[in-house]
Amino acid sequence: MKRRFVLGMIAAMGVCSPLLAADYKDAVPYSKKRVTHVQTHPADQNTRVYNSANLLIEDSVATALTFDAERWDTDELHQASVTPSRLTAQTDGQYLIFGHVVFASDPDGYRQMDIRLNGTTSLARVIQDGTAIPGNALTITTYYNLAANDYVELVVYQTAGASLAVLADQNISPEFGMVKQPSLPSDPTAPSPTE
Repeated sequence: MKRRFVLGMIAAMGVCSPLLAADYKDAVPYSKKRVTHVQTHPADQNTRVYNSANLLIEDSVATALTFDAERWDTDELHQASVTPSRLTAQTDGQYLIFGHVVFASDPDGYRQMDIRLNGTTSLARVIQDGTAIPGNALTITTYYNLAANDYVELVVYQTAGASLAVLADQNISPEFGMVKQPSLPSDPTAPSPTE
């Protein structure tokens, strides 16, 4: 495939004549075919939310974080007054989902964060041992197919032996978001992988 493309391009640029390029056994004529599809922008459905206050997390209790404010929300993916812990897909598609939290300092136990689907299924997990200074900063990302009305939550868990705060830190913690990825239309004129 590469050889045919290169030969066609050489002939089209006038570096050699089309007849010379056609002398090659597997050469194909150059085509000025126009590209007929354009990738759409994924920004039609995305959100990033945060909580403006520290959140106290009980010891050894999985807790879905709540978010009281939105940096932006283009399609009502977050409804703070109804379901403050959830980001809900409005349409079927592939979504990039991300979160970040900072726990208060404590060297005991461990800290865990999951992205949870529909209240039951973990899609991604990160775990760190507790640290005294500066505390634990956890970041998580996953890419997943969601159906319309599926929802995701950012769930934390800690084993310090007592309640421990997830700290509110401007633009850093706690933050949660998702972006619907664009679907690329198929190109019926694209060569198959075997060509």
